[in-house]
Amino acid sequence: MLRNRQLNIPQPLPNIKTYTVTENKINVTQNQINMKIRPFVITIMFIFLLHFLTIAQGVRVEPNTKITIESGTTMDITTGNLVLESDATGDVSLIVLGAVDINNSGKTNAYRYLPGNSVQAWHMVGASVIGMAITGSDFAPSNDDDFYAWDEPSPGTWVNFKTSTGQSPTFLDVNNNSDNFQIAKGYLVAYNAINPAKEFTGNLNTGDKTFQLKNSAKKDWEYANGCNLISNPYSSAIDWNLAPNRTTLFKDNFAYTYNEARIGGPGYVEIDGGSSGANIAANQGFFVITKPETANNTNFTFTADMQTHGVSTYYKSNTNNDDKLILRLTGNGYYDETKIRLKEESTYNRDRTDAIKMNSYNVNVPNLYTISVDNINLAVNSIPEIGVENSIPLGIVIPKLGEYTISIIEVSDYISSNTIYLHDELLNKWHKLSQSDYVFSTDAGDVANRFVIHFGVTGINDSNKADMLNIWVFNNQLNIICQIGEAQLEIFDMQGRLISSKTININGKYNEILNLKAGAYIVRIQNSNMVKSKKTILK
Repeated sequence: MLRNRQLNIPQPLPNIKTYTVTENKINVTQNQINMKIRPFVITIMFIFLLHFLTIAQGVRVEPNTKITIESGTTMDITTGNLVLESDATGDVSLIVLGAVDINNSGKTNAYRYLPGNSVQAWHMVGASVIGMAITGSDFAPSNDDDFYAWDEPSPGTWVNFKTSTGQSPTFLDVNNNSDNFQIAKGYLVAYNAINPAKEFTGNLNTGDKTFQLKNSAKKDWEYANGCNLISNPYSSAIDWNLAPNRTTLFKDNFAYTYNEARIGGPGYVEIDGGSSGANIAANQGFFVITKPETANNTNFTFTADMQTHGVSTYYKSNTNNDDKLILRLTGNGYYDETKIRLKEESTYNRDRTDAIKMNSYNVNVPNLYTISVDNINLAVNSIPEIGVENSIPLGIVIPKLGEYTISIIEVSDYISSNTIYLHDELLNKWHKLSQSDYVFSTDAGDVANRFVIHFGVTGINDSNKADMLNIWVFNNQLNIICQIGEAQLEIFDMQGRLISSKTININGKYNEILNLKAGAYIVRIQNSNMVKSKKTILK
């Protein structure tokens, strides 16, 4: 196997001048390749085989091979099919900027290995070939299989391929009255087999491809209006960071793929198109969330320039070096994670740097999410800064009664320099999460109001000292954390005039909305044992 070498093929060779091989990648750069060869396997040694084999019988390309057919170049296969293999080790990555010409009624057979840990594993797929019929294909569902299209209008519906004519909507209704795979459309499938390998057959999608987006009526889950299930239409990965009109058409930067083979349990993977290397594999279906004002019945175009060799395995996503905190919820042998990260351009409300939370389809997997200030459940929560005033609620979805653990899996140096506490509001217990995991028991269900993450709080230890006190104002809400019981709350303006005075009782966290004009104020808490004042700014 050759790596990190450039090979110049000596002349004369008709119609071929140079191949460049780097990291298992073949770049074709000269006019036309005439592939007159016996059946053979393209690996990195393909360059040498091309010299000696002269009778065409088709071509099979092994997984993890990367081929680029440059613009103005034609891959000409005179007899047989072009077979693109896929297995547990990876896939073929074929970027076609030029053309593939398969003569004598030959086709491309592009395989898709579907990884998972059980039968009936869910996968989101899309075709890299043109107009392939579902009926009669490898993908046609038998009695024990499932094949769904997504219907975007409220309430958002999975429509089964097997839906009878008398029911509404039918599969044909939501699939352009066709039984064929639609270009750039995603589908949800599950088969009664472990790790099946399915075959797409036809002519490869090349050039720019479009998909008509939808954003219709308001849904019960309002923040996710305009969910569209689309797919990578090419025989290579694409970089979602290069998607044209991404900021105009979509509410956030993310592509939402579903991974049955995800460590910890099946669930969604959020691929951040806000950073380069946001790679989505060939044949991968994924959700995007459209803007209602710009995207209803608007075409989104996948461009050939989005193609990349940056990924050769299903579901792999981009990584980055954000300042981040990754939290994990574990129970019953499964786990889920949520991310809090610092982004200067973000806000505390849901914005395009945040990824919404989509729960696992597996009923045994717990789900963990954070909640934005505007009450949106998030898988990735981007905030502009952290501090004592930036508490973040955690939500959990628990599959069954039992013991669960919340832990820190990864944290940047900057965030870890601020003490990280988990407040269990049900038990009124503070736990230093940056020091050890938190174990708790709970019933099954969706619990959105039990846990809160706090940064930089001082005066707390594992015994929950009563002398801890923190005061801050955020979005005109006064927040007080302490364990002092009954106390007098007073607010003064900067001239020392008393604005308000009341008796309150604080055993954990107290908050109230301040209906005051913008400006600076002094907040004072006092009882028989202590007095504490803090200057705060209302904007």
